[in-house]
Amino acid sequence: MKGNVSIRAGLSFGGIMGLFFALLFGITAGQKDGLHGLLLGILLGLAAGLLSGVLFGLFMDFFSMAQTKKFESLRSQMAMKYRIVFESGANHFMNKESVGGWLFLTSEVLLFKSHQFNIQNHELSIPMNIIKSVTPCKVLNFATGLKIEKTDGEWEKFVVNNNNEWAAKINELIVKCEQKENSMCM
Repeated sequence: MKGNVSIRAGLSFGGIMGLFFALLFGITAGQKDGLHGLLLGILLGLAAGLLSGVLFGLFMDFFSMAQTKKFESLRSQMAMKYRIVFESGANHFMNKESVGGWLFLTSEVLLFKSHQFNIQNHELSIPMNIIKSVTPCKVLNFATGLKIEKTDGEWEKFVVNNNNEWAAKINELIVKCEQKENSMCM
């Protein structure tokens, strides 16, 4: 199932790359060999783009599986301390870099841990009691973003799959946290 998603994403990416390569190769070959070169360049460009897109999709699927496996030890450590509510691969925006890693949601904390293939490796821990709101958002016109507003007015931004599900789960925990704090005050 996951491979099919990667292939479909790869075909979409490949279609865009195919059009780019078709124009590039078609115009170049057309200038040299006329109409025959133009048609041949367009066909070769489309084929190269689709192939590269599918290969890219498969590579990303393999990379995702490898990262999932690498974060198993962290998952085990987290599970000893917290009950993990939700988790997935994610990117955290830090100083204009989209840092790849893994995002964990527990009833106490939202934790991001970067993988080693980043310039800015880091860990970010946001206690649930300082999260004011969570909003799904678009990042580069894709509805995969997640904006976390903290009580101090600062924001954190992530890219995740299923951003609506992430927002719903975090907002549910925010409400539980607020109810718990209010019951302690009475």
